[in-house]
Amino acid sequence: MVEKIKSILNNQGMTKLIPKIDFDLISNPPEGIIKKSELKSDDENSVLILLAIILSTRYHQHGDVLLSLLKNITKSIDKIDNYNLGRFMHIKGYLCWRLNDSIFYAIKYLNYSIFYLNKVDTKEALEYLARVYDTFGQISTVQGFLKDAYQEFTLSLKCKKQVGDRYGESLTLGSLGRNCMELGDFTKAYSFLKKDYEIVKKHFTDKHFILIQLLSHMGKCKLELGEYEAAEEYFNKSTCLAEETNSYVGLAFAYIGLGRLYVKKGETNQSLQAIDKALDFIKKINNKSITIELKGFLHYLKGEILFKDSKIDSATKEYSMAYKNMCKTKTTTPVEMAQLLFDYAKAITIFGDNKKSAQLLQEALKYLDSTSAINLRAKIENELKNKHKDLWIYHSIKRFFGQEKVEVLLSESGRGDFRGKRKDVAILFSDIRGFTKISEKLNPKKLIIFINDYLKHMIRCVDYFGGMVDKIIGDALLAIYSIPNPGLDDPEKAALSALMMREELKRFNRILPQGILKIDIGIGIHYGDVVSGLIGSPLKRSFTVIGDAVNTASRLEEITKQLGCSIIVSKALSKRFSTANRFLLLPLGKYFLKGKSEPLILAGLLGEDDKSPLSFKLKTEIENMTKALHLFSIQYFNRALKIFNDLYENVEDKKRKKVYKLLIDKSNYFIKNKPGPNWKGEIVL
Repeated sequence: MVEKIKSILNNQGMTKLIPKIDFDLISNPPEGIIKKSELKSDDENSVLILLAIILSTRYHQHGDVLLSLLKNITKSIDKIDNYNLGRFMHIKGYLCWRLNDSIFYAIKYLNYSIFYLNKVDTKEALEYLARVYDTFGQISTVQGFLKDAYQEFTLSLKCKKQVGDRYGESLTLGSLGRNCMELGDFTKAYSFLKKDYEIVKKHFTDKHFILIQLLSHMGKCKLELGEYEAAEEYFNKSTCLAEETNSYVGLAFAYIGLGRLYVKKGETNQSLQAIDKALDFIKKINNKSITIELKGFLHYLKGEILFKDSKIDSATKEYSMAYKNMCKTKTTTPVEMAQLLFDYAKAITIFGDNKKSAQLLQEALKYLDSTSAINLRAKIENELKNKHKDLWIYHSIKRFFGQEKVEVLLSESGRGDFRGKRKDVAILFSDIRGFTKISEKLNPKKLIIFINDYLKHMIRCVDYFGGMVDKIIGDALLAIYSIPNPGLDDPEKAALSALMMREELKRFNRILPQGILKIDIGIGIHYGDVVSGLIGSPLKRSFTVIGDAVNTASRLEEITKQLGCSIIVSKALSKRFSTANRFLLLPLGKYFLKGKSEPLILAGLLGEDDKSPLSFKLKTEIENMTKALHLFSIQYFNRALKIFNDLYENVEDKKRKKVYKLLIDKSNYFIKNKPGPNWKGEIVL
């Protein structure tokens, strides 16, 4: 098998990669990752994808190799079947997240993966689909979207139960258990972990380390539920099993758990003994990232003990060390960071440094900005409100207006006049299609939850690319790129935000509760001159942007319904893209918009040219549309009509058929009613 893989790498011109690959890992891949029999395939691309799947389990070690493999596979991507395309896109998305820290591209390629896997009606495709949901769940967890993560893991578990994947079921049950621990639902967390424990104990061969982890997690759940005897029993079981297997990592975690238990029980000496034992085992661990994580937990635990003993100076030093360690590891969740900073701030307050305490509380709230940890947020905000009234007011205002707006408002607040500045900016306007029907079916409480959840995802896409949300009007959103300091790459940032919003919407729709219809959105993006500044009266003011460019962006969003493209951009925006041919732009023609005396050249933003099979199809569609619109503009309507008809028949996106139907109707009309000699292809909607 190893020789066969080496031969394929030689055939594909990747001989230089061979010395960099851990072939012991290939010969003995982690359980449940692949079926070894698949490596016997005669399809070289299939084998290379399997190689990438195995190596991705140690992506830090094989980062360069993995990137080279993906690049090589992309060259012949049009020859790959849908099942392997789904697996390829999953690995690509996973590595975008793990190696490049890009949430946008991770979500994009994972959505591609789901798209291709859903085209394959096999047990294997459903089994792998569950793995994609797991990855989405992991990404949501890291972002702090804990409820979203729960929904993704639930989808994964459903798939795995359907195909009888006991190994995969175990992994997802463990993820659900940890997710519920983060959410603070320790009863449900314990239930998931207990089920996971039973499966591992019965079905796994190499199971000791997993059992050690599960016992520690179950001990923590019982500890949080106040069931101290049960917690101690689980921690002791974890310790015994770790000792039997010489698992220093397991022993360190188990003793940290026991240390926490003794702190809760007020048994300080025993807690300190547990800490000393944990530290001894940490020194024997070779894995640097795990060592850093464990040291972070250890310093945190020491801080808790010292805080309880009123040794505040020493406690703050331990909390500080814990924070430094936790900042170095990607495994620490936003909720864990916020809890640490909260405890650190309380110690600093007692120590007398109110300024530092306030900074820590604000930092804690930043970690919670995108999370669903409502209870912890309420505790931290209450502390800020009671101890630092001025900063509490500032924090509250930021939540209503956004950081950028608050800075402008504060700088201008003492002035009696109103001054505006002209700027060229990119403007994005988005709106939910048919929102009235959705709102009629939901009671007020559910409607507010729904719209806030939706806007949370969309606003994050604006923030991700440096945009500023200017207004939220019900379900509509107006964003500016960029205020107060416009940049040359603003048009691209706005376009990427729109694409991310579209990808995020796929994820949002997938995890909607039962009974709520999936939604569509329309997005219009324009570039032009606006006036930015404060408007209102000396008693009540608002910072905003006004001008024709804002109205135009709104009009573009409106006509997405008629033209069947979810994202429409103007020529004024697209001509300022700094990278030629980066985006797939479907020309739509020239249109007179409502209230406009001059026509605008518009395009549908279909995506980026990522060399995927979907991109190849879209580029062909773009080429044909470009040709047809040229014929249309020079009044060769019969020839244009033939291409429009072909496009209408062959386009897979049913919504996009609208623009071709419109152009078919216009061509037929102009065949019978020839426009004047000065007509250049303009269409009045």
